[in-house]
Amino acid sequence: MAEATSETGSETMHGAAREATPALPARALRGERPFFVYNEAELIAAVAAARAFWSGYSRPGFRLYYSVKSNPQPRLLQALRPHVDGFDVSSLAEARLIRNALPAATRMTWSGPAKTPRALRELPALRPEALHLDSFDEWLALGNDPTPRTLRLNLDGVPGHKLGFSRRELARLAARAPTGFIGLHAYLGRESFSREAFAAALAQARDVVLRHPDWFAEDGIFLGAGLPIREAVAAHPDIFAPDAFAPEPGGARVVHLECGRGLVQSCGSYAARVLSVKSTPEGRSVIIDGGLQHMASHLLSPRFGKESVRLAFFRGAEPLDAAAGEPARINGSLSLWHDVMIEGEPAPKDLKRGDWVAMSPTGAYGWTAASNQFLGPTPVSEYFRRVDGGFEDVTPPHLLSYHQAAAPE
Repeated sequence: MAEATSETGSETMHGAAREATPALPARALRGERPFFVYNEAELIAAVAAARAFWSGYSRPGFRLYYSVKSNPQPRLLQALRPHVDGFDVSSLAEARLIRNALPAATRMTWSGPAKTPRALRELPALRPEALHLDSFDEWLALGNDPTPRTLRLNLDGVPGHKLGFSRRELARLAARAPTGFIGLHAYLGRESFSREAFAAALAQARDVVLRHPDWFAEDGIFLGAGLPIREAVAAHPDIFAPDAFAPEPGGARVVHLECGRGLVQSCGSYAARVLSVKSTPEGRSVIIDGGLQHMASHLLSPRFGKESVRLAFFRGAEPLDAAAGEPARINGSLSLWHDVMIEGEPAPKDLKRGDWVAMSPTGAYGWTAASNQFLGPTPVSEYFRRVDGGFEDVTPPHLLSYHQAAAPE
């Protein structure tokens, strides 16, 4: 049952035109547990914005895929399915989730370095339409499996050197004379898209195809473009507008765009109760019942800072006015120096224990990116060795994750 507070309240920060106060479920505000809310209208608007944006950079007919690792919440996947062309997964757990939570005909591709032996054994049953190979070792392990595959490039100047074939690995591959790749895959890095970065990725991909034409049955590019949220794209036309971009004759050869944060980040809000409000030598400090244990990705953008962040405060279900408040640092409850959500933003002068702090955008890499959830990792075991030399399996039951709920062993 959909319950919501009034959507009226104090204006939000940074001058952006947004709803003044996020709609939050009254049921949750009567409780104590921190919570996330995902707004379907924002989700649909983000998909439409991504399609409109990308039409300026790619030839007609490109496909838009959602990167599941950014938030695998099953209800989000169901809401996205009518609006995207498919889903990109990064682990066996995610692949099983797609096949169990969505119709059998759902398109799926597979990227990332977490292609375990078990994952490769299950490829025939999981039916990905493309497997983006990250390394020479993966290529060897795949052997004669008929799954279509692309060659993922480690782009020059892009952080994250564990992703994709480096130039040294390409040389190793060349010695084996591979064939049958259906294209190349590239990732520009979190929120790192620009006309220049995109052009450089195309140039590097073109160079590989020209050097090794026999490797490729097709030469399309599958791109993790690193698009930020739509508000940031709209606010920075100097960086993102395609008017100054001149693709090669016939259009850029991107046929497949993967997008995670850019689709779901704006749709999410996160709220937690205040545990204490303190006066410290550094200023006013608010500690909430949550923080980095629920939001594995920092609230602030590494590229655009706090410009898209908005805060709201509640006492029960009633919004509190922060416009005339005092600057505060919002801290999580972990005993870690870096468990800070945001600082220097106004909070109500009378904010107290038991009030709520709501923050957005938080739709990506939140609860589902906590260490026990992200990518559905292979679980660890624990053993106890007795003095008699014997061993006991003392592994505790693991917390139920979305992956385990949707795709049990």
